[in-house]
Amino acid sequence: MKILFVSQVVPYPPHGGVLQRGFNLLRELGRHHELHLLAFHHRDVLRTAEAVAESQRVLGEFCASVRYFPLWPKRSRLHLYAGLLAALPLSYPFSVLAHRCRSLSTQVQSACHNTLRPDIVHLDTIALAPYRACCGDVPVVMTHHNVESSLMFRRARLERNFLVKAYVSLQARRLAALGGCRGQPPARLSRALRKTCQTDVERSSTHD
Repeated sequence: MKILFVSQVVPYPPHGGVLQRGFNLLRELGRHHELHLLAFHHRDVLRTAEAVAESQRVLGEFCASVRYFPLWPKRSRLHLYAGLLAALPLSYPFSVLAHRCRSLSTQVQSACHNTLRPDIVHLDTIALAPYRACCGDVPVVMTHHNVESSLMFRRARLERNFLVKAYVSLQARRLAALGGCRGQPPARLSRALRKTCQTDVERSSTHD
């Protein structure tokens, strides 16, 4: 099977959390399928050109192709704060705005319609849901790992700073609306995501 894997982060180095999970998913998929990775580069994770090159070399051992894209809020603190403010009047969460990338949209659209023609596209977080529109008739699966909105609601409850608490709570509600759920059981979550995002839903038994 030919898989186009779109990730919110370069899953390297595999040191815990989302990086370890993503790395192991790619390694196992690459053993049995033709895997093509498109990922957002986080400058605070891969800080040097040497680190980027090493990640491409290692991931290239089980991916047929590897390509990275800039995550614009990570360019500077000014970009981050501007993005946080710009997200306030929007109906969708900041994470969706943060992952907007014209070059990635073009690449996904080109891969699905012309150059690659994958059998399936994997979107590795709900914040990447808008890229579904670039996939045409190619089947799409999407991960809502740990149900991110529930984790944000929990963080909002624990946050002591009033402004931060209000902002995180707002983003949690928007993220839950994007997924059509808030901590719902797997079967109900699957139905909600299919209805909201027109994707299939995968269930994973992997743990960080």
